[in-house]
Amino acid sequence: MASLGKDLAHIRKEQELSLEDIYETTKIPVRILKSIEDDSIFADFEENATYVRSYVRSYAKELSIDEKQIIYALDKVEKDDYSGSLQSLFKEQPKRSFEYDEDNEDIIDEESGSSDEIKSEDMIHDHSPELQPDQTDSSEDSPETQNSSPLPKADHPEVQSVDWADLGRRFQPLKSARSRTYVGIFVTLLIIIAVGSFFYFSETDPISTDVNNNATTTNQQEESSEERVSTDSLELDILPSSETDDTTNEQQPATTTEDIPNETMSTLPDTLSVVLYAAYGRLEPVRVYTDIMDDINPYWIEQGEAVRFNFVNELDIRGQFSRMVLILNGHPIQNIREEFYNPESRLLEINRSYFENDPQWLQPAPDSLEIDAPPPSTIDDRPTFNN
Repeated sequence: MASLGKDLAHIRKEQELSLEDIYETTKIPVRILKSIEDDSIFADFEENATYVRSYVRSYAKELSIDEKQIIYALDKVEKDDYSGSLQSLFKEQPKRSFEYDEDNEDIIDEESGSSDEIKSEDMIHDHSPELQPDQTDSSEDSPETQNSSPLPKADHPEVQSVDWADLGRRFQPLKSARSRTYVGIFVTLLIIIAVGSFFYFSETDPISTDVNNNATTTNQQEESSEERVSTDSLELDILPSSETDDTTNEQQPATTTEDIPNETMSTLPDTLSVVLYAAYGRLEPVRVYTDIMDDINPYWIEQGEAVRFNFVNELDIRGQFSRMVLILNGHPIQNIREEFYNPESRLLEINRSYFENDPQWLQPAPDSLEIDAPPPSTIDDRPTFNN
């Protein structure tokens, strides 16, 4: 059975590249590269289409595969219609230009030289005096032969016997009036067909039209998400996040507030939850590491939305710090850049010890955030990627 992952692995081996070589340039973890080659990454294609496409396109780019070819192959995989099209497209080679063989050129030169020698010998024989008597004899005999065997006349009509008027009528084109009639009938038929087709397609079922519009909108959203992923430099290890399905959304709504304490706590919980809020602009992307995930992952957060991240002792963040607000237990964390920024790692390195022994974080959440921005419209739990 045709497999996109096996085709990519075959192309990689032909180029004598290892998975470690791909990892060094793309920074995609080796386990994800293996999941691409054994096709296990495509098990969550529908839920993680954006991240799956991003990984596969980055992998294919490192193999010098044309972007249009890998997008075409991904579309086939998504439709369960992949039949080895990537391998056939990649193996197409331009036609070689014809080159003359040196041995053939030598043979051609020898043949041309021998033909020149034969021609020169013929010219010598034509001018030799030994052959001139024979020529005179043949010239003397030629009148007798001409008189004895006259050539028959060709059986062709003479010019005077041709009926030119009849020939003119035979090859006369259609009369102008008749040709105009035919053209008018043809144009009328075309107009009738065009008008009928227009009314037929305009009166189709409106439900099918709505379905087509929805499909077009979905394709546009997928293309825009692919463009956002392609702009990412992939300089760090990336684990894609999954989009929860409809059943999960019904059980766990996007906007949650149950983790915000309404009463004074005696101690901090074992697992802390920090809400990363895109208050002043879109985060594209922000990279977050927690000691629970043990990997740094990218997240695209629209302005006005927030994502909750859980950690035990350590939380690292890289992104557009001026656009974000961090919230713990309903309280905004002030001066995040001055308190947590490490210029060597270029990360906000947040540690649990900062919040311990500070009663502020044990108090109930205030009625409103003390920031010059509205509260987040949604607070989503951190998306995960299922291997």
